Amino acid sequence: MKSKIISIILGIGLMLHFSYADTKVILHEDEIFLIVKGQKAECVGVAPMECLQVKYSLDQVEWENFYAGIEGFEFIEGESALLKVKTTQIKNPPADMSNIHYELLEKIVVMPSVDRAH
Repeated sequence: MKSKIISIILGIGLMLHFSYADTKVILHEDEIFLIVKGQKAECVGVAPMECLQVKYSLDQVEWENFYAGIEGFEFIEGESALLKVKTTQIKNPPADMSNIHYELLEKIVVMPSVDRAH
């Protein structure tokens, strides 16, 4: 339920943002929106670590572990954020690294997280 509330609030923020934005170009081919949860989760990459929890769309039900970093984004515990992010393919990345580089372009909406348990 709380997760659904976050999605609704972020959706409203997204709609408000685009109602005032230039509607000719919303996203370029190499850009995505990421919804970042205000709490990290324990995960295992090469070693145990804490991962960001993300959704790639407002209708995505479950949070996903996000193992890569986002250049220019500083995670703040307790703050959920809707981000506009540029993605760049990395040719021949090391085995323990993502093949996509993520770079923050804009924080669309930042709000206190209401979903602390999930």
